[in-house]
Amino acid sequence: MDLLRYRSDPVDERFVSLHAFVDESRRNNTYLLAAAVVLPRELNKMRKTLMGLRFPNQGEERARQLCVSRLTGDLLEAGAARLVLDSREARDEHDLLTIRTRLGKYARATGLVYEHLPSENDPLLWIPDIVAWCYGAGGDWLRRVRPLLGEVTDLRMP
Repeated sequence: MDLLRYRSDPVDERFVSLHAFVDESRRNNTYLLAAAVVLPRELNKMRKTLMGLRFPNQGEERARQLCVSRLTGDLLEAGAARLVLDSREARDEHDLLTIRTRLGKYARATGLVYEHLPSENDPLLWIPDIVAWCYGAGGDWLRRVRPLLGEVTDLRMP
């Protein structure tokens, strides 16, 4: 287990309220928890700098909603009865709006029930997490997970 820390520059912590941004990553048997510690006066500057590093049309939420919409349609065609998504807490509303929009005004007639759950509440949510991680890692990980893949749909815009 490793704890990674990033600090923009030395600071006398007695006089400044630092902001810490934390995320996790897993690679093989290693769990990484990384914290970026930022001075308040650098928050806006760092946000602008990082936003400038994104490729054009790159946006995680937009990409997710495109995928959720397509998945909802595919599940309807397959006759699915239940869709359980890993909860992202406050951002769950984006998924719900996308699903409702995709189902249209006859949502009840489709019979599709959908909900968000924290992954610790249902171990079955671990499967797509593992498969997606392996697929994204490529190489030998992709080779190992390929038998579990039913279909891969690339939704990138040309």
